[in-house]
Formats: sequence, C-alpha cells, structure tokens
Amino acid sequence: MVANLASPPNGVDASFLTDRSVPAQGRIQVVESSPDRLVVYIPHRAEDPWARAIHAFAVAEVAIGSAAVAIFILLQFALPQGLGAGGWLVIGLSVAMAVTGLVRLLEWRRKRLAQLYVSVEPGRFIIQRVLSGQKQIRETILGPRSNAEIIGRGIYRSTIQVNGSERKEELDTALTQREQEWLVDAINRLITPNSAPIPAIRSAKGMIEEIPPPRGLDELRLVPRIVVEEASNERLCYRRPTYNGSWELYAVLVAELLSFAFVESTIGQNGLGGGWSWAFYRICMPLSETVFLLAIATILFGTLRIELTADWLVARWGLGPLRLRRRAATQRISRLVVRYPERPPRLFAWISSSTARTPWCATCLAVDGTNTMTLNSVGDLPTARRIGGILRHELARMGRPTDDV
Repeated sequence: MVANLASPPNGVDASFLTDRSVPAQGRIQVVESSPDRLVVYIPHRAEDPWARAIHAFAVAEVAIGSAAVAIFILLQFALPQGLGAGGWLVIGLSVAMAVTGLVRLLEWRRKRLAQLYVSVEPGRFIIQRVLSGQKQIRETILGPRSNAEIIGRGIYRSTIQVNGSERKEELDTALTQREQEWLVDAINRLITPNSAPIPAIRSAKGMIEEIPPPRGLDELRLVPRIVVEEASNERLCYRRPTYNGSWELYAVLVAELLSFAFVESTIGQNGLGGGWSWAFYRICMPLSETVFLLAIATILFGTLRIELTADWLVARWGLGPLRLRRRAATQRISRLVVRYPERPPRLFAWISSSTARTPWCATCLAVDGTNTMTLNSVGDLPTARRIGGILRHELARMGRPTDDV
C-alpha cells in the first residue's frame, strides 16, 4: 500500500511510460514502475532563492502588519481626539496585510514541508500527503474516460488535475513545468495507453491552433465553475465566471477600495484649493479609480453566458446591468478551434519548459469565414479544449457539423 512506503529507492526504470525522461535535477523519484502500476515519491521541496524570498516577504508582511495594527490601536485610544477615519482605515489596511502574509506563510509551509506519494493503478488514483507526521490519503476511481492534465491557476502557477469517474483530484506540489509534463504523460499512458496527441497547426505569428476532439455533454461536469441552465436536444445554455479569481486579485480590489476611501476621507477633512488641484482630486482621480475598479470587478464578478441552438451561437458577456452580446449563425460556422501561444511571453519564460503549452492563456474560438467569436475568457488549455469539444459535438448532433469533422 502507498501508506506504508518509506525511503524510496532510486534508479527504477520508468522510460516506457512516457516519451520524456524523468527530469534529472527534479524532485520526482520513481518507487515502482510496471505496465500496470506507477508509484512516485515527491519529497518536500528544497529551499531555493525564490521560495526564500516568498517566505521572507510573508514574514515581513505579518510582522509589519501586526506591529502597525498594535501601534495605531494604541494611538487611536491614547490621543484625546483619536486618529479619525483615516486612522481606522490604516488599521484596516494593516490587518489586511497581516492576514495576507499569514496566508502566504501557510501556503509556503504546505508546499515546502509536505511529502507526497502518488500511486496510479488499474481503476485507482491515490495521493498520500505527509505533513508534520500527519497523513492524509485521497483516492478517486479511474474510468475509461479519465485523464490527467495541467490546469493553470493564474499566470505564476499551475497544478495537475486528475479527472476520475467520481470526482477530480488536484496534485498541487509546486513542481516545475517539466516535472508536471512528465508526471501527466506517465499517468495518461497508464490510463489510456493508445491515446494519440491532438493535431496542432503553427502559424507565422507564433500561435498554435488545434481542432479539439468532440466530447459529450457528460464532460460539462469537468469544466470549472460552470452552471448549466439547459442541456436538451434543442438547446445548450450555460454560464461561467469571466475569470477564476485568485485571492491576490481580490486583495488588490480590497486594497484599491480602501485607498480610494482613504483619499476621499482625507479630502473631506482638509478640503481642496482651486485650479489644477481641485480638477485632479474631484474629476481625474475619481474617474480613473472608477474605471480601474470597474475593470477589476468585471474580471472577478463578470460572467460569460453561451447559448447554442440549431440556428444561432450566442455569447453574452455581462456584469450586472452591463451586457455585451455577439452571435453567429450556426450554418456559417466553419471551424471551432483552440488557440494559444507557441511560447510563453518572454517575461514569464523562466516558469515554463521549452515544450510547455502555456496552459493559462488559451482561448476557444468559433470561426465564421474571416471573423472569429471568443467562447471563453483566456484560461487554461484543457478547459478551452473541453469547451470546444463539447460545442463541436453539439453542433454535429444538431445537424450543423463543422468543416473539420
């Protein structure tokens, strides 16, 4: 059993499970490898400069935030007139800083100190996590349509997701992109030994286009954060959030709201002069803050609603009363494609291997002659493939097959 493994040996041959070799400088150690079973051991991560910087930054956030909260609370009650609204605002910002640092510390501890055993065998996928002597075992059942894939969780991180017959299991180990690719290939080779890669076309602009294979409506359950309104023979309608919001973006929104409130309260207490000062603080700054807050709110709380019938494919982007609609006649749709960059942007090249499919910036597009219609917000590659495959399947079932069937 996985729970009884200890002191894993090195040098076990697993080359037949994948076309890639085990990363030589990586953390993955193969414990057992056979055509029917794979067991790997992932020790806790060795400290690197980036991890040390995150740890130090988190400690500084907790220390500075806690000290600021204590100091400003003492001043608030020690001074005769207190610090006013501005003082309480600074206290709120300090609390937010301390909580953010604490969350970073807990995440660092989980990824830095946890030891993992991963086992794949006929019909079962098992994860055992050992942290501070405590063992946690999770298991899911594997069926003929199960698979493993790399899911983007924002720009800077991704994780491995195994789609079982009963539920999904995520393996978040802070592995490098190359290690994730190796482990996903090995798992998929055991689940679907005869699976073929999806054909891809490279364009001159550095983009790759794929034709996603058709998928049935049962794949809808694997699309993150989806709400299916109707899935009948005549109509498919669902909605999803515009973005899988990360806690960092929520923190930016809260900090921006607090900063805006602080500026407004300061202006209310001290007043304004005339001329440029009045124009900047009463017109330019509120306008720019409103636009910035609206952009963040659209990303975090906006939705994309897709409706497909035999006649029309409609996409509605919305936030509250704001709506933007695009539609295309299904008889004119020639292709459904998934498009993503061949290489990650230069700024983020260090976080991906040379063969990475940049899973966090793929889009699904409906092509109508020279026009295209976006069917999902920029996200991870597996989700874009799944949405495109489901819509291709439904178009063909409704008698409107695309040209690439």
